[in-house]
Amino acid sequence: MEKHIVNFGIDSLWINFCYADEQEQPIKREIDQEVLDRLAVLQEQAKMQDEPVVTDLPAFNGTRLWMYPHGGGARSPWRFLLRNDSLELKVGTGKKTGYVAKARLLAPYLWSGERLIDCIAEVHIYVCGIFNAMMYPQVGEVHPCVDVVHDFSTADWQDGFVRRSALVPHFDRQMHFVETEDTSDADHVVGPDKVFMRHRPITGFSFGTHASAVSAVIYNKSQYIRTKEPESDYFYTLWEKNSYDGKQDVWRVEFRLKRDVLRDFKIDGVCHGIDNAYELPDFLEGIWQYCTTQWMRYVVPDFTDTNRTRWQIQPIWQELQTAFVDLVQVELGPVIRERKRVVNIERIVPQIVGCAMTYYAWLKNDTPCCDEDLSTVLHHLYSSGLNYLERSHKDFNATVRKKQRVYGLIA
Repeated sequence: MEKHIVNFGIDSLWINFCYADEQEQPIKREIDQEVLDRLAVLQEQAKMQDEPVVTDLPAFNGTRLWMYPHGGGARSPWRFLLRNDSLELKVGTGKKTGYVAKARLLAPYLWSGERLIDCIAEVHIYVCGIFNAMMYPQVGEVHPCVDVVHDFSTADWQDGFVRRSALVPHFDRQMHFVETEDTSDADHVVGPDKVFMRHRPITGFSFGTHASAVSAVIYNKSQYIRTKEPESDYFYTLWEKNSYDGKQDVWRVEFRLKRDVLRDFKIDGVCHGIDNAYELPDFLEGIWQYCTTQWMRYVVPDFTDTNRTRWQIQPIWQELQTAFVDLVQVELGPVIRERKRVVNIERIVPQIVGCAMTYYAWLKNDTPCCDEDLSTVLHHLYSSGLNYLERSHKDFNATVRKKQRVYGLIA
């Protein structure tokens, strides 16, 4: 049987943090004033410069966090926003909910390691260090996904995608999904809510909204990398390790489960809920089964039968349902870091050359530029650059070393 699945895993994960007692149970209380004052000073610096500033907080995944001048807005419980390429951390007072931080583990970080549990532990330890206290990690939202060699744009997508309007999931003691109820066809929604196109060809579908407890997107990941996110072409390396030949586009099937549905998961009919983030890895196989066997299916339309629950499941969807069982995830940390470095250099060079030519155009004023080349511009720019460094009292080597530390290039 030909293999179509080339990748699986978690693309984004949100973890809420509150204080914990000696038994590591959650305590709902406000943020310590010392932590609040420290973050307020950093945010004031960002506001004065009207741009993010690098913080003196410990580095996460080798890179310092940046403090942004704004938080989450007037109505948001989050007053501070810190971020690097691996982690986004929002911090609030905890007055209303008792939760003082919300961490988002970003895709490059999640794909860089082999085990989700290690990523959760690293973020947990880091947040405990910032608050100088034991913290309780509550899973807030998770996005499991599978990359597959299959063109969904040519499918019978108007009638082929069928999903439940509402369902409470159940698991057995082995964390596998168990179907416990039979619903009528009236409880189903047919087709996507939105269809995305780029120059006519269909590039993706969305099911549900960002406010939904469960939603999904299916989109052309290869096209997305080519047009919007070239720095994430490290996925090609990952796909190739799973027998991808590079000839066809890869599509991503991604589900998004919020806190509302995670807390209602049941085991043997008893409401267990996924609360502590360390429990999440044990549930991933069951969550994927729920999403692909109950919440949404991809079927072969058969209009001779009015009950869509009896329509045959597409072969590609049957293969996709087993993704979290059969595959082994590949570590991509070094590949991601190197690709990020190369792409940043590729982006900066055109900017530097463009600015240099603009600089020389103003320098020449009304004299036509005829026989000069880039070396002529750099010769003039060198002298002006030395004058700038002297006026601003900046040491070239010290400044470069500082930027290397900020971007995690040196220890």
